[in-house]
Amino acid sequence: MANRCTIGISVVILFWIFGFYPFNFSVPSQFQMTADGKRIRYIFTPSVENSEVELSENGLRFTAPGIAFLSEPPSWLPEAIETSSLNIELTVRTDHPEQYGPARIFTISKDNWKRNLTIGQEGADLIVRVRTPDTNLNGVPPYKVKNLFSTPETRHISLRVGQRTLRVGINGKEAISVPLPEGAFSQWSPDYKLAFGNELTFGRPWLGAIDRATIRLHDKTIDYTVPGALNIPHRYTYELTKHFNLNPFPAESFTRINSYVDWLVNFIGFFALGLLIIYVRKKPFSILVVTLLCAALSLSIEIGQLFFVERNPSSADLILNTMGGSFGAWVGKMRHVFQRSLR
Repeated sequence: MANRCTIGISVVILFWIFGFYPFNFSVPSQFQMTADGKRIRYIFTPSVENSEVELSENGLRFTAPGIAFLSEPPSWLPEAIETSSLNIELTVRTDHPEQYGPARIFTISKDNWKRNLTIGQEGADLIVRVRTPDTNLNGVPPYKVKNLFSTPETRHISLRVGQRTLRVGINGKEAISVPLPEGAFSQWSPDYKLAFGNELTFGRPWLGAIDRATIRLHDKTIDYTVPGALNIPHRYTYELTKHFNLNPFPAESFTRINSYVDWLVNFIGFFALGLLIIYVRKKPFSILVVTLLCAALSLSIEIGQLFFVERNPSSADLILNTMGGSFGAWVGKMRHVFQRSLR
């Protein structure tokens, strides 16, 4: 009996570990119901160490996850939106040939899902996300230069938007040239801020050096690698807004492959749990009891995730976890009955 209790407790702890990892605990500063009554909005204001970022006459250096940013939206942003034109010059060197997120080298954005423009590294590839009338709010689908960061040497990246064309150059050679719709920046927000080395929500760090970073718009040229041009506090405090969707299966979730993968993982994980609960007792629990146990564990995980910055609670997860546990219990029960009938 003691061994079975140990197994049960170990399994619960294992599910909590998977549910709460990477354990960045924080209490939301506020909870709000959205105007449409379909979601609960909750806001974190975490503070993180940012002391490893250096800005000197040699440029920006990110030796550990950090961020350099403007406290207010760039002054030139409204003009860029009005004219749908912009020139960006970056001289960069990556510290690692495999970085993901995409890891943000340069971004004008609000958070991980809403942006005007991002230049980043995904694996060894250069990724450019530009919000236009033809993309979603995240600038997807992106543009890509394959294997640009597979070796560590310094590269000069130029991005030019004008005359309804986007051009990306690498070391003076054109790598991307694509047409853009009229009013390419018409969907941009004038309220988004500019940051280097990370997303404004601090979840997409890039490690490497930015020797030069300039913005040119008509007669204006701004060099952001000049000491004092960017805000680099020793601790970075930011606001992270999340939502708990009361509708478990909103229409947009059926258009994303990651939604189906997430649903399948939740169902299979709790299917295995329901099956295990049946087999850890000599006299199995009823299907109803197993279903209630799985629902209680799932509910504890979803409620707990409200207090972990990297986690996203979901009513869909609660439903699928409970269904998976119930189905696992039913399969285990039927097998148990079948085995007894053969004796």
